[in-house]
Amino acid sequence: MAEYTVVKISDVPDQAENLGHDPAAYEVRFMRNPLGMEHAGVTFARYSPGFSIEGHTHNRQEEVYVLVSGRAQALLGENEVVDLEPWTAIRVPPETPRALRAVGDEDAIFLKIGAPNTGPGDGRGVPDDMIDLNLIGWNGWRITFPIFDRDGKIAFFKQAKDPEDKNDGPK
Repeated sequence: MAEYTVVKISDVPDQAENLGHDPAAYEVRFMRNPLGMEHAGVTFARYSPGFSIEGHTHNRQEEVYVLVSGRAQALLGENEVVDLEPWTAIRVPPETPRALRAVGDEDAIFLKIGAPNTGPGDGRGVPDDMIDLNLIGWNGWRITFPIFDRDGKIAFFKQAKDPEDKNDGPK
């Protein structure tokens, strides 16, 4: 008999709350381990309208983001915005800063594939002290913080909503 693994995505635990996000706004299900993947990882993600995730890069892992439904934008490199429509795939090499956000009135559903399989710890995020140094970019409801690499170039952005906003959406 052939070797394979079948996993129902809804059976994989949602990790949004464990990552500090509101599960009503963001859903993320890491399927690498349930599928027994050795050389790559695959993740299901749902972004509610307007939701965005913090920018990041990787040490070794390249990623492919497939927008299954909804509309989204990818912020890449030094502030390049790429519009994504359903069934659009975008590959991002490890060192390229990237962030995704849902645009429009419906959830954006992604399948994210990363290789090689590096497990946790390959991604590089934003330390809070760097955020404190770059308080710019207020648009009336969210502030954007540019994050610079060691060469002084913008690596990616971190966003936060108005502290006076009392809704339960993402911060």
